[in-house]
This record gives sequence, C-alpha cells and structure tokens, in this order.
Amino acid sequence: RWSPVTESVNGGYIDLPNLTYRVTRYPDETILAQATNQIEIKDNPDTESGVIGYYYTVVANAGTSASEAATSPTFWLGTITPPYNMAFDTPESTGAYTFVDANNDGITWSWSASDKAFQSQWNRQKNSDDWLITPGIKLESGKTYTVTAKMHTYLGNPEQLEICYGTSPDPAMLTEKLMDKCTIKHRDSKDYELLVTPENDGTYYIGVHVVTP
Repeated sequence: RWSPVTESVNGGYIDLPNLTYRVTRYPDETILAQATNQIEIKDNPDTESGVIGYYYTVVANAGTSASEAATSPTFWLGTITPPYNMAFDTPESTGAYTFVDANNDGITWSWSASDKAFQSQWNRQKNSDDWLITPGIKLESGKTYTVTAKMHTYLGNPEQLEICYGTSPDPAMLTEKLMDKCTIKHRDSKDYELLVTPENDGTYYIGVHVVTP
C-alpha cells in the first residue's frame, strides 16, 4: 500500500481522476500492475527458492508524464535449504539476518565493511546481551548438519558468547545449545564446526549470543 499522489512536484496541474500507477517487484523485475488506479496491490512472490530480498517501486503516470520511482523497504522472504554458504560482501547481503539488542543499550551487532562480516560492539558500561539470528533454515529430523562459524575478536580481546538454535527467531525460543558459553580471544579467524541433529522436521533459527561482561 502507498500514499496517493495529491499534487505535482512543481505545483502544476495533474489530472488526478485519471492518474495511474505502475508497480514493479525486484529483483526479478516483475511488473505487478501497469496502470492501476488503486493504491494497494497484493503479491505472492516466490518463497521456495531460498532467502530473497524483495522490494517494490511505484511510478505515477499522468498522461505522458511520469513521476520518479518511489522505492519500498526490502522484505526478506523464504528459508534456507542446506547446503548453504553466504559471503557478507555487501550490507545488502546481510538483510535477512536479525539483530536483537536484548539489553537495550543501543549497542549491538552490525556489518563491518572492512572485515566483510558481522561484528558485535562492546559496551564498557554494561554487560553484553546481543543476538545475531539467521533466517529460517529447513532441517529434517534424524539428519546431522554441520554449522560452521568463522570468528575472531578485535586484537584478540576476549569475548564471551554462546550459539543456540530453536524454531523461532525470538531469542526466548532459542533454547537448544550448539555451543556452550565460552571465551573467544584470537585475532585471526578460526572455523568453529558445530553439529545439529533436529528431532523434528521444521524451520530452525540459529542465534549467536554475545554475553561479554
């Protein structure tokens, strides 16, 4: 849904009763409406082909004149089906992940342009309590999956964390442990290989929980 056009940019005349909108979905560049006079549209994008960030543009057309495109936020839909590997080369590649600032100190996970990775900031005044949570991952019962987390700390300073999983991106539901609370304190990246064997088929979420005191 979007706000209707009520006036022109330069204050000139617009034939509002005959105004139409062109709506396009990206990244697949699907035109959902070529010339609708409505201000909302329903869509059913593909959610079976992995995690995809969809966004929309709306262009208002009045006769032979067209507005600049208005662009929506990105909506991340779909789930991961293993095997899966993702490089975090751009901030856009991280959009499907969830940051939770559980201690509400305004300092939490972010994307590092220099490391091309997620980073957790340290608050000297308050214990850390911050979650980095994956998109949903489809897992099958009885199968054992290897989860590899590549981690290091700034200048080898110690950080405490645990890695948990569950059936909801809500931290309160991430109750199963992949890695018990431990201290990481190496400046060079190291792979941590963790095993998960779900009891039931379903969509699971993995959370890295920083708890540095």
